[in-house]
Amino acid sequence: EIYIHRPEQKVLKLDGSRKERQELLAEQADLYLLNYEGLQSYVTKLERGKGRVIDHKAAQEFGSLFSGAIFDESHQIGNKNSLRFRMCHAVSKHMAVRYALTGTPFGRNPEKLWSQFFIVDHGVTLGDTLGLFRAAFFHAKENYWGGIDYVFDQSKMTQLNRLIRHRSIRYRDEEFSDLPRIVRKIHRLSFGVDAKEY
Repeated sequence: EIYIHRPEQKVLKLDGSRKERQELLAEQADLYLLNYEGLQSYVTKLERGKGRVIDHKAAQEFGSLFSGAIFDESHQIGNKNSLRFRMCHAVSKHMAVRYALTGTPFGRNPEKLWSQFFIVDHGVTLGDTLGLFRAAFFHAKENYWGGIDYVFDQSKMTQLNRLIRHRSIRYRDEEFSDLPRIVRKIHRLSFGVDAKEY
């Protein structure tokens, strides 16, 4: 879509082997594209007994290369315990501008909002910790297995909306009447021989 709507922009996809990805960072571009899985090759390392962990020095070096980041489909970083969230947080600390985009910020549980906002503003909107956010907007209930479930307090929905509105934008379909109509493209994918057999 960038090639169609902004052909003057030089776009570089950061893909390939770990070595190839590192070499691509030396090339100049207006926009660099990278998926969440690809970010692992820049900012994580394998540690015995722990698996993949954040390499904070590498995350600082990587984050410092860019003036900002746009985290698309940010609901994918809604779990603060996930590697994706930890990677994005590690690099976002070193970027001046941070945006998060999503069409589905959360399902029935607004808890995932905390992680998405934290990546963007590092706690300004919903607090420095998930615990603080839960204490303000949720009821803690012991579950069948002896753990704690956090249930959103529906009476605080207005307060939550008031808090997030200064840092979020939502559009209704009718607000886009001046945009070109949607053109759907069909991309046909074929299976490999082994997949067909399966």
